Amino acid sequence: MNVRFWSLNMANLQSIRNFCKEFLKNESRLDILINSDGVPAVLDWTDNGFSMCFGVNHLGPFLLTNLLIDRLKSCSPSRIVTITSNVHKYQKLDFSDLNYNIVPLFTYCRSKLANVYFTQEMARQMERHGVTACAVHPGYVVGDWTSQFSFLFRIVMYVFTSLFFISCQAAAQTVIYCAISDDVLQHNGGYFSDSKPCKLRPNAQDAGIAKKLWEASEAMVGLTSAMGHPASGTR
Repeated sequence: MNVRFWSLNMANLQSIRNFCKEFLKNESRLDILINSDGVPAVLDWTDNGFSMCFGVNHLGPFLLTNLLIDRLKSCSPSRIVTITSNVHKYQKLDFSDLNYNIVPLFTYCRSKLANVYFTQEMARQMERHGVTACAVHPGYVVGDWTSQFSFLFRIVMYVFTSLFFISCQAAAQTVIYCAISDDVLQHNGGYFSDSKPCKLRPNAQDAGIAKKLWEASEAMVGLTSAMGHPASGTR
């Protein structure tokens, strides 16, 4: 197996653009794109002035996928798998303040809801091009996401996660399933957990909101239209 590593900063739009430029120059195929980068509920900002959660969890993957979409289309049938979370059901998107960053947990939930809507709209746009998109809740995963918090909090969370969270290997199973299983093809734009499609709550099933979020996201990252054409004067 030939594994090649590339680096980029999902909190910096120019870094994402630079990565995509280099990737497209050096790689002829892109069969599966897994948007797995993400940050927990933190009160911080990206290099471009977006709330860290919304910027890294939604806007970064949105820009990355749009800049690579032509390659995915040319390599179809292809897949886009975006990691979300079932906490998306606890919030609604507020289009008057998508960059909301007062209560980090709310921002995190909204970013995960944005992942679900992004997947739905991407699936709608790409259906005729042989690109299948799905959103995955991998489960609550043991990891180093508590590293930025206090020592006491890390100790408490270590005990909690040891009891109730799953391993990275277990969490990867639904991601792998959505990346390679033919069963996923009949659920384009779907939301998956435990390697099966799941029903969404009403707050995540509005095609009008999905389209509105897409257009707002285009403006925020500097894309003039769907499929990744950069606007002039973007960062």
